[in-house]
Amino acid sequence: MGQQADMSKLSSLLVTKLKQHERKAAQARRARQQVADEMLMPLVKADSEETLTRQGVHVFDHLGDIYFTAMPLSRVAQLSNDEGVERIELNEISKPTMDQTDSIVNARNAYDGLLLPQAYTGKGVLVGICDANFDFTHPMFRNADGTPRIKWAWDIFTGRGATEGYLGIGSYYDTPEKLAAARGTIDSLSFHGTHVAGIAAGSPVLDGKYRGIAYESDIVMFSSDTSSSEVTEDGVTLGQLVDNDIKAAPYDPELNSLYSQEGLASTTASLLGMKHFFDYADQQHKPAVLNCSFGLTQTFYYDESLTKEIYKRLTEKPGHIIVCSAGNNGISDYYHEMKGGQTFQEKMYYNGMSEEDENRYKLGITTTGKFTATMTITESNGKEYTATIDSEHSGDNEYFTITDDQNIYHDFGFFDLNKVTLKDGRNAWFVDVTIPNQKNIEYANGERCARLRIECDKDYIVNGFETVLSFTNYYNVANSPYTISSPGSYECVVTVGATNYRPTFVNNQGKTISDEKNNVEGIAANFSSCGPTLSGLTKPDICAPGFNIISAHSSCVQAEKIAPDDAEKFTDVWNENGRTYQMMGESGTSMSAPVVTGIMALWLQADPTLTAARIKEVFAQTAKHPDARLSYPNNTYGYGDIDTYAGLLKILNIDTSIPNLPRQQVGVSLKGRTLHIDGHDDVQVTIYSLTGQQLIDVHTKNGTVELSALPAGVYAVKVGSLGSTLIRVGKD
Repeated sequence: MGQQADMSKLSSLLVTKLKQHERKAAQARRARQQVADEMLMPLVKADSEETLTRQGVHVFDHLGDIYFTAMPLSRVAQLSNDEGVERIELNEISKPTMDQTDSIVNARNAYDGLLLPQAYTGKGVLVGICDANFDFTHPMFRNADGTPRIKWAWDIFTGRGATEGYLGIGSYYDTPEKLAAARGTIDSLSFHGTHVAGIAAGSPVLDGKYRGIAYESDIVMFSSDTSSSEVTEDGVTLGQLVDNDIKAAPYDPELNSLYSQEGLASTTASLLGMKHFFDYADQQHKPAVLNCSFGLTQTFYYDESLTKEIYKRLTEKPGHIIVCSAGNNGISDYYHEMKGGQTFQEKMYYNGMSEEDENRYKLGITTTGKFTATMTITESNGKEYTATIDSEHSGDNEYFTITDDQNIYHDFGFFDLNKVTLKDGRNAWFVDVTIPNQKNIEYANGERCARLRIECDKDYIVNGFETVLSFTNYYNVANSPYTISSPGSYECVVTVGATNYRPTFVNNQGKTISDEKNNVEGIAANFSSCGPTLSGLTKPDICAPGFNIISAHSSCVQAEKIAPDDAEKFTDVWNENGRTYQMMGESGTSMSAPVVTGIMALWLQADPTLTAARIKEVFAQTAKHPDARLSYPNNTYGYGDIDTYAGLLKILNIDTSIPNLPRQQVGVSLKGRTLHIDGHDDVQVTIYSLTGQQLIDVHTKNGTVELSALPAGVYAVKVGSLGSTLIRVGKD
């Protein structure tokens, strides 16, 4: 690649990519071949846009001195040596935080919606969903007259950026006609974003049987990076389509010659969508809340400083809130702190992998000392294979090819040992490890695992990578510490764990779906990821229902591609406008996060100037405590279970202006100007203004109160000692 890169300015993933490219280039030279360059979309912190453009870097947008860019890998080294460049960052793509759900939690139950004050419905608030697999046509995203509630949607993966894209990438749909013609995003093999959006903001469907939390909010949908590796029927990855968009744009003629086998896999496009979302909210003069139900395992090796700074800058302005899922890695044991001289000796499982899978997964060792790591597998015939790597041989491999009885070769061992030096002087080492699949190699005792032994002369930390590389099989642990995903690990966001309040539900065939998988009703789901973060923050911030939540399935998934396990989760199926729609149950922090996102929209409707810091103060004062044995906040529940109504009372200062108002919410309904008390006929009813003035005090014998004398506005309703709620009285 010519000029040597200034590695101190590069993120760990970029360092790894450069080293891998150098090895491939050396091999190619020996074989008198050429090695393909690779397109990247890194974040760059620089003193000016001109600094980047003179190096042939394309700039999409910027947030202060952080630039969203595209460039070939071959240009990174030269750019890193420019004095005007402070940092270049590329990070791994995220994963939906329900991608483990099918194997973790099979129980599903009907989500009836939270008991919510009728006064607040999210009206006038923008709800953004950064996700994948959107169905624009679903009735949950339409008004009563059939018009879309979606203000715009950005699909980064269509490959039509030159004619339809935002900033030349994908397709941008900002009219009812464009949304109707597209029907949904191109990544149509699943339903994740559709389900998430329905929970946060879905319109009432099936005569009000289901609705989202902020069902009168405005909706925005845009792609996350989680679908980059999905393959189209033409055999190309969606990431390649983004790659092609950038190469087709008139940025630099050299980009046209680049080719990437995998295509672009970067968080940068998602971050561009986030910036555009909050810019749009400001243009519309509306408060906004963004849901991010995805994440990546925290590691010492990956430095996300620029990504973290972007999240911070996006949320500094009042009325800008980002809600993130905590992650579903609570059932995985992949973090251990060890003393110097103490031997780490555990089985290393590849959880969730099928018999055919044979992939590399990352193992981390963080220490100031010197270590040796040994991995051993044993076949059922007693034959053993052992690989060893140590800290004195950075960049080396120690691997073998194992031949099975079909003379097929299988990789086993350590690949690409690399390190970065942390600010505190520790070295964070990461190495890829792989073992053969179970289809062709018969393991002793039928366990697909390796025995891992690590020795180190100084204190050290051992960590695997997500649930697929764990030191304990599924369900033998629950709510493991240090499992919070990023960006949920960032201080500036609201991070949500999952609780289990609905252990069963009945599907559309009348079958009760129930498989609790060691989950106990009324407490945190065992899969819900826990803190602290690697930086020591207490996370999550709050918990919400995330077990068996009913919301929209995507009608864009072709009927023949709906998995039987998914079809069993359908609670309702109906035809409308020539399409078949379904409601289905799912579990995970992907589901609990949009519950909180919807509630944040209600709170922002009450106070458009809320910040994440103020919201956490409200949590501290109003959240419920599911486990009385614990102190709060803690690293399982944060401040506890969210209480929508109590939070609204606190935000509106009603708990002080009406001191005797019960904080227990009661059910009421408004029919015209007549208030109906749910389930109670003979009861005392008192109506207050939000400033605490008593307006009506009446004893009803038939459970109704006439409100014809009240002007339009929001009022507090006290129903004897039973409780209270908030109502919005409309104009006559």
